[in-house]
Amino acid sequence: MAVDHRILPGVALANFTLCVSEYSSLEKLPAAFGWHMVGKGVFVILFGPLIGAIRDWTDSYAICIHSQSFCIFLCVTAWSIELLLKRCRTKKNHRGYPFAQSGCLAGRTQDE
Repeated sequence: MAVDHRILPGVALANFTLCVSEYSSLEKLPAAFGWHMVGKGVFVILFGPLIGAIRDWTDSYAICIHSQSFCIFLCVTAWSIELLLKRCRTKKNHRGYPFAQSGCLAGRTQDE
């Protein structure tokens, strides 16, 4: 159980930054990171007291840490669903293309 409390936060925090850089162009990257940090700050301001309230209500740090891990687990679950949907759409859009099954579509179109 201790492994998920050390690995999942690191995975989630690294993927937040990667998601921002993946979905924005090079020209818009500074602004995207700025909005990412603003969103992060708002999230901490809004949900930080909630985590503190969970600690106060339960009188247990363990339950507080588990609630934080659950929030991270929800994020990882959402990313996994997004990945599966992207793969299904890619296979659907490239049906009939000989390399579609092997995953060799990196940067290719059917016209090439």
